[in-house]
Amino acid sequence: MDQQVTDNDLAQPVASATEAADTEQFSAGYYADDVPFRSGVVQQQSPLTMAVVAALNGINPPRPAGAFRYCDLGCGNGTTVNAYAALYPEAEFVGIDFNAGHIAQARADAEAAGLANVRFIQGSFAELDTADLPQFDFIGMNGIYSWLDRDILPAVHRLVGRILRPGGLFYVEYMTMPGMIAVVPMWQLIQALVPVDARGSHERATRGLRLLEELSKSGMTYLDRHPTAKASTSGYVSTWRHNANKVDHFAHNAMASGFRPRYVTEMCDEMAEAGLSFAGRTPLAFNDPDLTVTLQQATLLRGVEDRPTRELLSDFMRNERNRRDLFYKPGGEGADTDAARAFLTQEVGYMARMPSGTPLQTLSLPGPRKLSLTGAGYDQVTAAADGQAVTLRAADPEKVLTDDALVTIGHRLQASGQYFLCEPGYSGAPLPEAPERLRLTNAFNRMLLNRALADMSGTVLVARAVGGAAMVLDLVETGLLDGWLQAGREGAVAAAQARFADSQIKIKVNGHQRLLKDLTAEELDNRLVAMGRIRIPNLIRLGALAAA
Repeated sequence: MDQQVTDNDLAQPVASATEAADTEQFSAGYYADDVPFRSGVVQQQSPLTMAVVAALNGINPPRPAGAFRYCDLGCGNGTTVNAYAALYPEAEFVGIDFNAGHIAQARADAEAAGLANVRFIQGSFAELDTADLPQFDFIGMNGIYSWLDRDILPAVHRLVGRILRPGGLFYVEYMTMPGMIAVVPMWQLIQALVPVDARGSHERATRGLRLLEELSKSGMTYLDRHPTAKASTSGYVSTWRHNANKVDHFAHNAMASGFRPRYVTEMCDEMAEAGLSFAGRTPLAFNDPDLTVTLQQATLLRGVEDRPTRELLSDFMRNERNRRDLFYKPGGEGADTDAARAFLTQEVGYMARMPSGTPLQTLSLPGPRKLSLTGAGYDQVTAAADGQAVTLRAADPEKVLTDDALVTIGHRLQASGQYFLCEPGYSGAPLPEAPERLRLTNAFNRMLLNRALADMSGTVLVARAVGGAAMVLDLVETGLLDGWLQAGREGAVAAAQARFADSQIKIKVNGHQRLLKDLTAEELDNRLVAMGRIRIPNLIRLGALAAA
């Protein structure tokens, strides 16, 4: 935790209205560019995920194979775009960010990983020279759009409209109304009380978090009356208290002057300025109303013909706070719905995550209700996808099921979280035994693991088989995996204990907060045994790990 900011700061008077006005010239257009934004691999913007979402909505997508082109706008330190570049060496990748420190880190990581198919451009969207940029099949923008000042947005729309090819896909994550309606005033309050000054974004964010904590303890009727604002406030404070590295995340997210959630219909209008149309939502389940709202609500949604308006109604039903949407540029081959269906049934693979013969759990849905994943064609597909990756049509060689029925079955199996969605051509394999010694097969995975260990955080490992994130590991699992890699299975627990020995980070264990360093050898060994049953074997068959 930053020791330059003490509890005495809480006793100091906050900025007066006059002082806040005096700093307006410094606050307008403020975004934290003097602290890094620690980013991870965003699976939602993987080319495979984008292609599947487009196809689920009847759009024939660009294929995530061969020499496709991919651009990451606001790429941060390049973690996502570098990861995909490592997985798809035959494709071309470009990352763009205004933060010089981010770009320097991204270039250094690409060089260290030996990536020759990615380049980075440092500059503002408003000043970017696109003359040397090609048209891209896929464009991603994660964690940026809702924080852009209004005068930058037209430049973004022009840029996306210029560099996305007809038939191409644009993924964008943004904060959403109505769910954020009570949170925005809290961030505006903290920005006013802790104005921008010469001390820097890290210290400003620390002061803001301390103030949030004090305001929460002293009692605020506003927070009591608005549960979402209270949860967001307590969540940031709790995360910061348990891991001081999270201060900079708050600086980027809550302290940016341009922060503005919008309704999905507003977003669709803004994307129309770039010549784009709504295509779907990258959390796959959200492309089927039956999976995300009650049956009565789903009936109401189906009565609304206009798709953006239907999405707006769904957001109010769910009080949505965040959206990860896909837009497409009409033209090219995108209008071929038969080709879209063929992509889903004949190219994309499905593979069970659990050991052979494990019964499927029911899919929990709003209501609450349960959806059985047995019978009516499910058994046929699940039997074929047990221990290998198969396409939906290959699972039904006699063509007993229609393509539409197969698409529904595949969609719901994936939404249950019990199946991997695999790239075309991956055949898969049964779960292997976890070996005594392990090695990483991808230099970029070693980089991801090292960075997580330095930050004392969890990590993700990537694999070409799934077109991106193969497995998300929490902090304890990350330490145990590194111990396994360094000292073998027998020495993994001791290695993890040595790494955690001086940590002041708290984690939740059985509902209670514990210091990481206080975990016993028995507790760590239990976690290691669990990892060795399912998670490590899955990482091996997906190609992220191998026996040493």
